Parts: sequence; structure tokens; C-alpha cells
Amino acid sequence: MMQIEEILFRRMTDYRFSDAYYRVQHGFLGELKFFNLFKIAQGHLELFNININVDGYQFEVDRLIITGEAIYAFDVKHYSAPCVDESEYWRNKYSSFKSPMSQFTIMKDGLKVYVHYHQLTHRLVCKLVFISEHFYIDRKTDEILYFKDIAPLFRAMKQERVVSAFEFTIQKHLMGLHRPINYYNLRPEFNMDTLRKGIICERCAMQIDFGQSSKRLVCCEACGNAKTKEKWIRQTLTELALLLNRPFSAKEAYKWTGRSNRHITKRVLDKYFEKIDDHYILNEV
Repeated sequence: MMQIEEILFRRMTDYRFSDAYYRVQHGFLGELKFFNLFKIAQGHLELFNININVDGYQFEVDRLIITGEAIYAFDVKHYSAPCVDESEYWRNKYSSFKSPMSQFTIMKDGLKVYVHYHQLTHRLVCKLVFISEHFYIDRKTDEILYFKDIAPLFRAMKQERVVSAFEFTIQKHLMGLHRPINYYNLRPEFNMDTLRKGIICERCAMQIDFGQSSKRLVCCEACGNAKTKEKWIRQTLTELALLLNRPFSAKEAYKWTGRSNRHITKRVLDKYFEKIDDHYILNEV
């Protein structure tokens, strides 16, 4: 969903990001900060954004770390304003919103069932992480981690045993249970005919023209973003696939990238996209 809105922002006049975009982006930035600042030890495993169903418990884990002794599950929040706990709702000076504790409890209970069902001897540690240094809640529980609480936990975690083949099996099994969250209902409405076609720089939204250049690298004249022609075309076709959300024909691809680029477009389609009958779909990464 975020990718689609960013593409529309580059290719539409006066496009405004949705409220959902800002919520998802804000959450993503919090998870990214958590990952960048707090690294696992060599010999431990981790998974990100796994969405699973265990015995009727449907939940997502933002970050899951497996050591030789324990399984750590983190639900990461990027709230910054101090909050007051009003049971089912939390309140800050800006608004009142549903407490994240109910969602966290479902994750914790679901993982308890998973550990019990598979008779794992690993400790299960579930934490609700608030990654902003400025956040606090008036009624803090042991399950809540403030920013200052994270480093001591990771320091202790890094002293735990490294994983064995068994932990790799757990990781693989959890990956197999993962089902991507469907954001289809959040897709913005737009008319493909009104979008700017052609090769657009993803950094500054400048139109890229290969012209008669025979150079391998093509540089954006505005921001200096440099790529091979093949990478520019691949990015442009990926945007087309995300926008259409359906298989597309070579004719549609040529119209999108520019007919003067049809030879390299055909090469990229055959190399990076899956062909079904006379149409192409984006290969899963």
C-alpha cells in the first residue's frame, strides 16, 4: 500500500497521501529504528512481520528473535506522546484510541499455544516495545518496554546460547505459517489514464530520457541517481505491476515505458517477470 501511494505521488498531479499511509509509514519507521539500533548476536535468528494463525489466534509479530534458550516476540509501537491508560482505551493530549494491549495479548496467548503444542523448552518472552524516547504510560506493566529498557534486555539476550539445527527448524516452520496481510481494501482509487507514463526517478520524480545515449549508466539530471538502463526499466515495470494489480501484456508495458524503449523492455520482461500465456506478472522476491 505504501509503495502504491508513493508511486501515485510521483506520477499524479497534486496527489495527497492518505491517513492510512501515514499510520503505516509511522509504524514502519518505528520498526526500522528498533532494528537499526538493537542488533542480535551472531548465532541467533530473527524474523520480521510474520502474520500467523495458531489455533484461532490471528496475530502479527513485528520482530521475533530465536536464541538457543528462548523465543522473543516484540510488538513495536512508535507512539511519542505520553498516554493515560483508561483500560480499553488510551488517551494522550491529542486523541483517545484503542489500547494496544488487547492486540499484544492475542499475540502472547497465540505464541503460548504454539510453544505448548510443539513442546518447546524455550522460554517465551513477549514485549510491547515503545521505541520513542519520549513515550510513557501512567500504568506501566512488566510487558511494556520503554526505550531505556531495551538495551539491558538485548545485553542479556546476547549471552544466551547460539542456535542449533532445531532452532532453524522452528524458524522455517514459523515462516511456513506466515500469510501476508491483505491491504487490498486500503488501495487508493485512481485512473491509470491520468498518470504520468515513462521512466520516473523514484528519488525526485524527474522524468528520465535515455535519448540516444549508448552509456551503460543513465544518471538523473536532477538528483544524480544513477542506474543501468535495465534497472530503470525494471523499476518502471514493477511500478506498473503494482498499480495494475493484475497480469499485463507486452503492449501495455511498451506503452508504459515508452515505445522507444521496447527492446530493452522486452528483455527485462523475459528476464525478471513470469509469463502466463500472453501476459506477465511480477515475480515474487
